[in-house]
Amino acid sequence: MSSLLDTLKEAKGNSVVAYTEFILKYSKDNGQMIHCFFEGNDDFKYYQSRIEGNAPAFRIMDYICQGKDKVIGVYTLIKNQEAYRNARTAFFIDKDFDPQNTNNDFYETPYHSVENFYTDSDTIRKILRIDFNIRDEDDIESCLRVFDRLFNEFNLKVLNVNSWLACYADKRNNGMAMGRLNINNAVKDVITKVVLPDLSSIIPLEEVQTKEGIDALFNNNDITEEEYSIKVNHFSQVDMPKVFRGKIAIKFLVNFLDRFKTQIGNRDQTICKKHYSCKLRFEDSTIMTQLNSYALTTECLRVYIQRIAA
Repeated sequence: MSSLLDTLKEAKGNSVVAYTEFILKYSKDNGQMIHCFFEGNDDFKYYQSRIEGNAPAFRIMDYICQGKDKVIGVYTLIKNQEAYRNARTAFFIDKDFDPQNTNNDFYETPYHSVENFYTDSDTIRKILRIDFNIRDEDDIESCLRVFDRLFNEFNLKVLNVNSWLACYADKRNNGMAMGRLNINNAVKDVITKVVLPDLSSIIPLEEVQTKEGIDALFNNNDITEEEYSIKVNHFSQVDMPKVFRGKIAIKFLVNFLDRFKTQIGNRDQTICKKHYSCKLRFEDSTIMTQLNSYALTTECLRVYIQRIAA
């Protein structure tokens, strides 16, 4: 018991909260539960139906840990206790800009985060067919070209800020004492309404085009010019929609769909052979629930869930 108390003292915040909740639920586990640990609520929104679909015989117990490090923390707490050796547990984390996690007890996204699964071309095709009721393949392809053009332009304009954030993650992963950035708050007024109303282009995003501008945005100048330049060069050659920060990409998606809905409903529009209507509202707070069934489901996720349920 003393070793458990020592471990709890060393653990932080929500790791202990989730662990305590797990202890209470596991006491009622009759062998038909899978205990699933997530970074945040948005992750649970994405994973819930996919876990249930691939493990239909089990009751899913969900635990929101409020951060990747907290998921890893509760994993350590559980695995250190022999009493939970037979518990069916699953731990879901985003890759982020971190080195690959090689522990098979975790499912780590092959893309930056779950949000990147919502901007996949197959996902956009489903949205066009189902939510916009576009059935003509030529019209769908025309719409996809508009999306791809704007998304490619957007990714080029957020290349520098993604590079800066990856440099920051490198320093933290190399053991430097780097504070946690509140990225969402920092970019919320910068990376918003980025698509011009006529779908012709992306706004300049001048605040995130230079290292100095990004330093000012995050009130931090720990990244050297050399580190930044190396990362910019590297990121200019990667598969940007998979590697870049998903929470930034999802802001583009929300704005694109809102602008697209207006344009495609215009009788004078030239994207498609005819105009189409959509009654949905696209907002940051609801987008991941709203489009959840369309988002990409990776084969590695199916394999992971089925292995846990076996």
